Amino acid sequence: MRKSIVTALAVFIIPLIFIACSKSTPTDPGGNGETKNFFPNTNGTTYKFAVEIKDSNGVSVFGSRNSIYDGTASVGGVTYQVQKDSMTFADTTFLSVNYFRKTTAGVYLFLDTTGLSNTIPDSLIQFLTIDPELIMFSFPLNSGKTWPVFKLVLNYAIFNIALVDVSANAEGTENITLNLTGGTVTVQAEKIRYTLKLNIPNPANLLEILTSTYTAYVWLVEDIGPVRWQGNATVLNAFAGGGIDFDDTTKVITQSLTDYDIK
Repeated sequence: MRKSIVTALAVFIIPLIFIACSKSTPTDPGGNGETKNFFPNTNGTTYKFAVEIKDSNGVSVFGSRNSIYDGTASVGGVTYQVQKDSMTFADTTFLSVNYFRKTTAGVYLFLDTTGLSNTIPDSLIQFLTIDPELIMFSFPLNSGKTWPVFKLVLNYAIFNIALVDVSANAEGTENITLNLTGGTVTVQAEKIRYTLKLNIPNPANLLEILTSTYTAYVWLVEDIGPVRWQGNATVLNAFAGGGIDFDDTTKVITQSLTDYDIK
């Protein structure tokens, strides 16, 4: 019985990690807050990024991403700001909508949790605890600071496992060059590393946990916000509203700011 449940979890959860179902209530992780503004969120603010997606063979596809903060919406009884994105490659444009909220303690991204109940049997859902939000940033951004970003925990019989465990680490400041439409500038940025660990019990040996680790980075500039995203597609897709795709673990995404308008 245990083996069948674990096997089912591996089959069903992996492609649906970020299309989950949770009764949890969003909470702040605490902290004294940030006096610097590393995430301007005024309505009407826009960003443009140059995008490169490189596969395991070193072949790159180039495109662009446009983002705008466009009003608010109530989701699950919580008021979020709306971020509308358009990603363009060649003649094809992909549209997406993200929902985030900003407090003095951090920035939180809503997870679309509507699909799991239609895919995973109720008998399995009861053993899962799923965070309703990603903690994108935790303020203040002191060098060396770490915080939990997201967890999906299995608590069944002998198992109490974070099947998905995403954490963040503020690695300190770094000078970064931006190729903006108005010219090239070098700015000081806060560098953050995200680490995603996928922990799945081995169906052949339930005492063995099979772990896969994926990393990505973001650079934040005071009064501008994120100026570069770079790393494993599995991690970055979670912050771009595309969910997590564990069939896409070999691709590397780079998004570099080319233009912005802070309202």
